[in-house]
Amino acid sequence: MRSTVLAVAFSTMSVLACGSDTPTGNGTPTVASVVVTPSTATLESLGETVQLTASAQNASGSTIAGKTFTWSSSNESAATVSSSGLVTAQSNGSASIRATTEGVNGTSAIGVDLRCGPSGMVSWWPGNGNPFDVIGPNEGTLVAGVTFASGKVGQAFSFDGVNAYVGLDGAGINDLQQFTLEAWVQLKTMPPRYEYLVMLDGNEKAVLRYDGVNGPGQLHFFIKVDGVLRHVRANNVLQVGVFHHIAGTYDGSVMRLFLDGAEVGSFSVSGTVGPATGVVFSSSNNADTLDGVVDEVSIYDHALTVAEIQGIFDAGSAGKCGG
Repeated sequence: MRSTVLAVAFSTMSVLACGSDTPTGNGTPTVASVVVTPSTATLESLGETVQLTASAQNASGSTIAGKTFTWSSSNESAATVSSSGLVTAQSNGSASIRATTEGVNGTSAIGVDLRCGPSGMVSWWPGNGNPFDVIGPNEGTLVAGVTFASGKVGQAFSFDGVNAYVGLDGAGINDLQQFTLEAWVQLKTMPPRYEYLVMLDGNEKAVLRYDGVNGPGQLHFFIKVDGVLRHVRANNVLQVGVFHHIAGTYDGSVMRLFLDGAEVGSFSVSGTVGPATGVVFSSSNNADTLDGVVDEVSIYDHALTVAEIQGIFDAGSAGKCGG
């Protein structure tokens, strides 16, 4: 009898030692793999989300209940993930989302392919708590106390009128000969000076600004063509505390200025537009620094149509992605 009991005990121990489902020291099964569902997903609008779930499995493929997971993203500029596995699109690109438990990982491949707004968008800075370019490569640098505040769509870049500006690279922008600049802006004050809003910098290739020097409540758009500044102005149109949509376009022969979806001025001119050295929101010149907010700045490689600009204005707080 004793020899039989010992034989059974030895046999049982051998199965546990040689098998792949060996319990841990506290008696729970060992995690052999983590499966994340869905394993792939593509997000096509800014802020779009997908909920991921993770399950721990033993070597036999059976689910081990009661495990908790730590979530992480390999590229938070493209997609972030919450502690519960909710993934949110941030900008064009891809990210590997990882769920980890007991040192074992599982992943989901997330692609972000933003398809919001009119075609031909080169760069887009929503200003949602960061200076990311969600379409192109032109990440921003916050200078001298730029913060974020409530904007027209989510958050916006906020400037205090003293030195603050955002500096950005101009890849795909600096040499454009036709283009559109558009953004939502809100002025906190309208002093008797200039306040730059959006600028293609480097000898002022193209500028949208508030002009308190040459007219009351003036919106001013100018570009440099064949070395000469050309201007379009609209007086008595800007108001303190109001979110306005502004846009300046150039199609190679006509400059057009838009306010709140409507064309408010134009000027015919042909020639070569000078190069830029980057993009600036507000101004690095303290005398021209903005006291207000700038939101949803976008630059396109052609002149948008009246209907396209009207569509952006009509979307309002829903944004280019329609919410």
